[in-house]
Amino acid sequence: MNARSDRADGHVVRGSRMRPVRPAAGARESVSALERGFAVLHCFEAGLPSLSHQEITRKTGLPKATVSRVTQTLVKLGYLDGSHDDGRFRLTAKTLSVGQIYLSNVDVRAIAQPLMRELADATKATVNLVVRSGDHLVVVATVRSDQALVSINSRIGFAFPILQTAIGRAYLCGLPRAEQADTIRALRGTVPSHAWKAMQGAALDAIATFAKTGYCALMGEWRSGVNSVAVPVWSRPDGELYVINCAGPSMHLSPEGIEQHVAPSLLQIARRIEQSTNVNWRPA
Repeated sequence: MNARSDRADGHVVRGSRMRPVRPAAGARESVSALERGFAVLHCFEAGLPSLSHQEITRKTGLPKATVSRVTQTLVKLGYLDGSHDDGRFRLTAKTLSVGQIYLSNVDVRAIAQPLMRELADATKATVNLVVRSGDHLVVVATVRSDQALVSINSRIGFAFPILQTAIGRAYLCGLPRAEQADTIRALRGTVPSHAWKAMQGAALDAIATFAKTGYCALMGEWRSGVNSVAVPVWSRPDGELYVINCAGPSMHLSPEGIEQHVAPSLLQIARRIEQSTNVNWRPA
């Protein structure tokens, strides 16, 4: 797949290869060494616990000598472990520190989680709270029903695509109307070129439907046999736009059940969270 994806770290992803791009005129004061360090750290992902020097070079598109300097610096700072005999690099627990600080300061999680637990137990499904990070929405809180027969694989840090999912489209619906179309166009590189028009149309249709229903739902379109419904949530303390969703196998979340029970419950949770953080919700 030759899909193009603009990353927040200033690189362009084509397939599995990432290459540096020239900074925009307004970004001339950026620190290139810092950008390269983050580019290396972003190479690691779920299912890839360790990477060789060659793999990092290929993923970042940086020169071998540059990768050597960056990895040596990250090892010295304690963010990478390069002590294994196989010569491969691994992230260390120190990389969690920034994320833990962020999560500890997100009061919305403390408000949301008891409400998420109630909904997860009532629906035998999984309820997630996400916030945007680059071209994805990242899970900052998740609650899974203990009674779920089929577990939806989401966890803290799990990244959802935006255009392809109910949770992503609910995020678009929560944006100011003037920003929605531009945001969709900016995400064009996150989908295969042949699917762009259909995906753009689906996102715009979701926005139109949201204006009538107040939620976004997908029935097995992103993951076969899995239905999902999502709503945006504004938080005044940190100014973030969150999204909360409920996802589960179609045997538990039928279209009728979503419309009649799950979506209304999810909307009530979103409003309760917003009221607790002093936000007066006004639909777009």
